[in-house]
Amino acid sequence: MNVRLIVLSAAVATATLFSMSAKAHDPEQFDRLMQIAELQKTPTTCVELADTKHFSNDIANVEIKALKVRCDKAAAKAKAAAKAKADAKARADARAKAKAAAQAKATVKPAESSHSHSH
Repeated sequence: MNVRLIVLSAAVATATLFSMSAKAHDPEQFDRLMQIAELQKTPTTCVELADTKHFSNDIANVEIKALKVRCDKAAAKAKAAAKAKADAKARADARAKAKAAAQAKATVKPAESSHSHSH
């Protein structure tokens, strides 16, 4: 009977300690914790890497650092392609302008030549 009393007393004491430590949780605190946990997500795409509000950008993480290197290379490649396209358009526009100017000049010269012969 003594052992039964000791076990029962231990169970009551444990239940009392657990009930004392239990308390209602603030829903806003839970939301904040969820936001913090969401920030810790590891990005897997360049779009996610850029979204620092929802994903970690800690380059101490090997996966994130490797993703950043890939994204930086892709961004540099896209920037170079856009610059090359803009340069090609500028050259084409310059050629078209030069051709139009040459045609305008060629059209004006015969008129001036025939006008000067009539004097």
